[in-house]
Amino acid sequence: MLLAGFFSQLLCLGIARFAYTPLLPLMQQQQVLDDASGGYLAAVNYLGYMAGALLAASLSNLKLKDSLYRLGLVLAC
Repeated sequence: MLLAGFFSQLLCLGIARFAYTPLLPLMQQQQVLDDASGGYLAAVNYLGYMAGALLAASLSNLKLKDSLYRLGLVLAC
């Protein structure tokens, strides 16, 4: 069970997290984003990670944590 959770986290959230970095230069090249907009986008992205971590740490109901984890995996993939 632990390995299944680890690999699902690695696959879905790892891809979702690191897809932003190589796409940023392409978006800037196509003039979709300037430097300031790219910085704001990155800040909002990191704020989402922080909010998710704080939410998970504050929940004591394991069933709710499991449901939110599964929802996050589906949304990330």
